[in-house]
Amino acid sequence: VRLYGEIPYSAVPEYMAQFRIGLIPFHVNELTLATNPIKLFEYFSCGLPVVSSALPEVAAYRDHVYLSHTPAEFAAQVTAALTEDSTERRRWRHDIALGASWENRATDLLAQASAAE
Repeated sequence: VRLYGEIPYSAVPEYMAQFRIGLIPFHVNELTLATNPIKLFEYFSCGLPVVSSALPEVAAYRDHVYLSHTPAEFAAQVTAALTEDSTERRRWRHDIALGASWENRATDLLAQASAAE
């Protein structure tokens, strides 16, 4: 594990190209239960397997994420994510990220607003 500190956003893809998995090790509490970690979609955009604490917004992608409820389970999920990966799964994750773009999210919100009128 290397801790680089803050890096410029423009350099994030260069760093993430060296990752084998993405981690979202949030402590689950009232604040994080209402969190939608954008990091999930950044990891997905690179096709990375993701190990995450069991957050509701991440659980929506449970078929594509390794969820954990305890530190021991998190460690086991890291091992599973490192041993399981494929081109097909990387493509699925990348496609999920494309569907969650800000443009697509805005389009969905506008459609919902129009339908509500």
